[in-house]
Amino acid sequence: MLARSVPAVAVCLQLARAAAAQDAQPAAKPVQPARQRIEIVRVSEPPKLEDYLSSERRGGTRIEGFLQRNPGDLTPVSEATEAFLSHDETTLYAVFVCRTAKPSTIRARMARREAVFGDDFVGLFLDTFNDKQRSYMFIATPLGIQADGITTDG
Repeated sequence: MLARSVPAVAVCLQLARAAAAQDAQPAAKPVQPARQRIEIVRVSEPPKLEDYLSSERRGGTRIEGFLQRNPGDLTPVSEATEAFLSHDETTLYAVFVCRTAKPSTIRARMARREAVFGDDFVGLFLDTFNDKQRSYMFIATPLGIQADGITTDG
């Protein structure tokens, strides 16, 4: 059974939440995005993608404030991006809504599974160990090419 909240969920477009305000003094280490606890809504039925095509009906816990890796490392996203998280008895659902003013600039090609890093992608990183060192990673491109794995810090 899925817990009612997942500790330290980091959602990415190189997903992480925006860091708290930086000190005016230069830091010796790069600023790390703030981690926070996110309460995920329980649903009685799976989300339908059609519900997310318009802005009228969207279920789940809404996540915003993403940072991107390219262009600019850990800079605010250049295009509107939202994620909606929910769960039922057995499944965690993540729906990403990514908008662009110029669809012709979307980088997406048909590729083998795991060949996602040359294209635009979104991902979900779950720190189920709650140690801020390891996480399960799930990534998808605009064409649905997928990658997954376990990340480690260091």
